[in-house]
Amino acid sequence: DWSLLVRTRSSVGFVYMLQRQIGAAVEVFHELLVRAAEIGDRRSMAKLAREIGRCHQLMGNLPGALRCYALQLAIGLELGERRDLSVGLGFVASAYAQQGDLELAGQVGELAITLCDSIRLVYWSCEFRQDLAQLRFAQGRIREAAALNDEALRTSQTLGTNKAVQLAALLLRARLRVLSGEQTAGAAAAELAALDEEWFDEEQRALIDDALWQLDPARTASRAAAARRYAALATLRPTAQSLGRSAELAGSQQQAPPPLPEIPEVITRRRYELADLIEQAEALVGAVA
Repeated sequence: DWSLLVRTRSSVGFVYMLQRQIGAAVEVFHELLVRAAEIGDRRSMAKLAREIGRCHQLMGNLPGALRCYALQLAIGLELGERRDLSVGLGFVASAYAQQGDLELAGQVGELAITLCDSIRLVYWSCEFRQDLAQLRFAQGRIREAAALNDEALRTSQTLGTNKAVQLAALLLRARLRVLSGEQTAGAAAAELAALDEEWFDEEQRALIDDALWQLDPARTASRAAAARRYAALATLRPTAQSLGRSAELAGSQQQAPPPLPEIPEVITRRRYELADLIEQAEALVGAVA
């Protein structure tokens, strides 16, 4: 049964991705994408293209990731699948932000949130709000960042499922509170240092240590711990983020992430213009509103 196969194998690929075994995840998604294309399962093709895009984004291949996300948007528009379209837009915004196109990332991120809200896609709306909060913080738009982050934190705590968003929101809240004068750096750092969840692994603990010394530079032990953790992650589970932070904290040159297999021809055979797809999505959101 194809529907059962694609669900179970996709779950395996997703676990690999969470474990940062990106090469193994891509192999699973590639295999399923080729099969989905052979039998004409466009909905599965959209989702699998997105997961391949996420793998490439994790490894820093942003043009490749955007190429994958474009296929998901195109299929979402073709089929009228607002769920696929909204999630695809959210990841397009994330990739734009990662490559420094902050204005465009903000525009697409707001579009993704609007569409998610219109179909009550609470999980993804929460994630994209937190992404947009990080973006607004980077732009110095502090009040907007705080409002978005508070909403994402409340929703993630209510849902209880998106733990990564919850942690990211807690870390950003600490920085926002210090910046606004609501809390001292020492007090905010002490709260973060007390965070301890069973699901935390080296990646989450590295994020916390990194945030601690940035809040309170006197915490030199936290900086050293972050450096050790990122160095280990860069060796054992390399991603663009772990390699980048490891190099920055060590004051060394960043190594390139391990290469992934080429993006499948199923995705690359046609080049979609993202600007056109985003414009069509805006029209759809306007019609829904």
